[in-house]
Amino acid sequence: MGTERRTQPRFLSVNPIDYHPSDEAREEGDELRAEDFQTELAAAQTLDLSTRGCRLRTSKQLQAKVELAFDLALGDVIHSGRGKIAWVKRADGGWEAGLEFTDLDSLTEDGIQLFLLDEGAPPATQD
Repeated sequence: MGTERRTQPRFLSVNPIDYHPSDEAREEGDELRAEDFQTELAAAQTLDLSTRGCRLRTSKQLQAKVELAFDLALGDVIHSGRGKIAWVKRADGGWEAGLEFTDLDSLTEDGIQLFLLDEGAPPATQD
């Protein structure tokens, strides 16, 4: 995928994540395939994870640069935040997308870091 721009290492970590258009995205009119998505929650799963973002797999095609709000389940704790879709590609009968976290509070960032350390997740390889 070109030059590595990540500032934090990614770790293989499969976790449920629900997402929906952020309030800002709705106000700015970002297109999120409205016929498929409107205001419903969509479910996906992370394939890898860092404190700065994740790669996720979903059945819905997302659009790059769209702002999303998300709820990420790590063990028995739900972490919420916002992010922006960095890239999208078709994969294994569905879609993969890179979600760059743009708004995480310090508790959520620390929670992700601790989860990855506790889980002992192996580093992800570069795509």
